[in-house]
Amino acid sequence: MMLRLLNGLLVLLGIAWLPLAQGAGESTAIPEPVVLNTSLTPETDIVPGQRVRLRLTVATPRWFTGGTRLRLPEVPDLLVLQNQRFASNSTEQRAGQTWSVQRWTVDLFATRPGRYVIPPIQVLTTISIAPGVDREQQLASSPIALTVTLPPALAELDHWVASPEVSLSSSLDDTALSVALGDAIERRITLTATDVMAMMLPAVGATASPSLQHYAQPPQQRNRANRGQLLAERAQPTTWIATEAGATQLPAAEVHWWHTERKELITLRLPAIDIEITGTPEKHQQGLFQAMAQAVNLPVMLMALTACLAVTAIYRWRHRLRRLAQLGLSLLVATGRWLQRLKDPVLPTKLNPAGSPGRSSVAPSREP
Repeated sequence: MMLRLLNGLLVLLGIAWLPLAQGAGESTAIPEPVVLNTSLTPETDIVPGQRVRLRLTVATPRWFTGGTRLRLPEVPDLLVLQNQRFASNSTEQRAGQTWSVQRWTVDLFATRPGRYVIPPIQVLTTISIAPGVDREQQLASSPIALTVTLPPALAELDHWVASPEVSLSSSLDDTALSVALGDAIERRITLTATDVMAMMLPAVGATASPSLQHYAQPPQQRNRANRGQLLAERAQPTTWIATEAGATQLPAAEVHWWHTERKELITLRLPAIDIEITGTPEKHQQGLFQAMAQAVNLPVMLMALTACLAVTAIYRWRHRLRRLAQLGLSLLVATGRWLQRLKDPVLPTKLNPAGSPGRSSVAPSREP
């Protein structure tokens, strides 16, 4: 009996130990649950303002069960931007196993030449290590070194655009215009480039021009990202007012472009536009007469304004004015009565109020 119980216990222990032994064998066969690799594109010949792609590849022989988050460091004089909200997901074969792969892209823009060291980037993700079992993994990349140089062609320049494609356009394509005195000319210069941010595009400033007065409006900037492609646009509207008759020009505009693929400097230029301003002195005299007429009408406008203010005050104080009018009327009536009393005689009309014309208290005497 004891032998049967002992055999049954050993069988149960063997059955319970079998999955554990299998699990231990699998864990030794499976490599790290998740790995992180980094790479830079390009790695050399980088100029200030050029886009450098820092690619982070997160791979696991299992599968991802939660979102992946990146914690980007801060580096002085280096813009570290995550313009890509979602990763590029794929699968690939590694040593006969199917791996799940996520590829993230972080954009780097250096503002000056020099050597930069990017601290480790933190990556938080969640993977499945067993059916129904998830594990949150925290990874960190190794420090990344980046060297930025300044070519001799850019040494004397203040601003440029480092991009594989740049375009410069204007809303005025005519080579000659004719306007009258006081007319306005709207000109919009648009600078577009790929693989840059709009905040890095230089301003195409409007220089002074004879017989023209300009008013620059705030620039309009826009960024677009599509499948890893960046497109930046900066539009600068400017209004030009014709102030003097004669021939003049809208000034030319130019932008320096460093072609990141051909490694050469290109200057984009918008030519100057000839302007003919027409006008006669009579128009100026007419404007002077109109100004004088407006000056003459100024007293009339002041009188009208004073009348409006008076009517408004009367409307607001109408109740008090009514009481004041009633009080003044009462005073006027009392004053009239007082004056009437002053006109009455001081002595009564009859000195002997007891006498009467019909009788007398003393009979008249008769003489014989």
